This record gives sequence, structure tokens and C-alpha cells, in this order.
Amino acid sequence: MKSMILQARFLFIHHAIHTLTIPLFRLLFTTKPFPFRQETLQYFNKGSIGNLLFQFLETNQLTLLKDYESHDVKHVLFGYPPDERGEACLQFFMLGNKWYSSATFLVCFHTILLYPENYAAFYIAYKKGKKYHSIKSTDWYAILPFSLKEFRQSLKK
Repeated sequence: MKSMILQARFLFIHHAIHTLTIPLFRLLFTTKPFPFRQETLQYFNKGSIGNLLFQFLETNQLTLLKDYESHDVKHVLFGYPPDERGEACLQFFMLGNKWYSSATFLVCFHTILLYPENYAAFYIAYKKGKKYHSIKSTDWYAILPFSLKEFRQSLKK
């Protein structure tokens, strides 16, 4: 029974994101075009955000999703996996970093309701976001050549 509930929860979230949220986002917002093809990211220097983005995508068998490339950069930069818990933790990190968007509020609200077993992880991610300088003005594509370790360190308060 528990596995059926978990599967239903996963399908609900997956449907909400891919059938509703992404098309609505594309309708309401324009994003800066991503300047690289996924394959070219492998040629960035080892340890760079761009190269680690390539490794993240390959390891998790993902492809860059048009208009959401910066989202995957955030996964790499802050170390959250592309699973249900990691997606939610990334949004709680953003909330802690004062990234106030409707998407962030919506995801945080729904995951509090749907994932009570992860409250501690959400709180830790929120507190982690507070420990970083604001990322609001970050040019997510310009940082791809930078060393992940050095850039992450530069964001810490």
C-alpha cells in the first residue's frame, strides 16, 4: 500500500511539472538562450561548472531541457540530485537565499504537504541557502567555465 501511495505521489508531481508548470513557464517568461549544446559541455576544463554539468547530465541520464538549463546548473552548483527530494531541497535552498518566485513558493508548499518524511532535509537546505550570498543576479551561463569549488566558495558568507 505504501509503495502505491509513493508511486501516486511521484506521478502527481511529475505530471504537475511536465504537463502544467513547464508549458506555463514557457508561455509567461522568456529566457536567455543557452549558448552551448550538451555535448560541448564535456570540453570545459575538468572541475569547471560546465564540465560538471555535462557529467551530472550523463550520470543521471538526462538531457538539457530547453529554457531550464539554468535549473540544472543550480543542481550542480549546490549539490542536489535530480530526484524528488533533491528537487524540493533545491527550492528550499532558493527560498533560504531569498529567491522569492511563485515556482519556489509553490514547490515548497506542495512538498511540505506531500513529503513530511523530508522536513529535516528541507530545513537543512533552507538554512544552507541563508549561508550564501544572494544568487539573484548570477549569470548562470557565464559561470560555466569557472571552477565549481572556487565559485561555490565565493558565494559563501
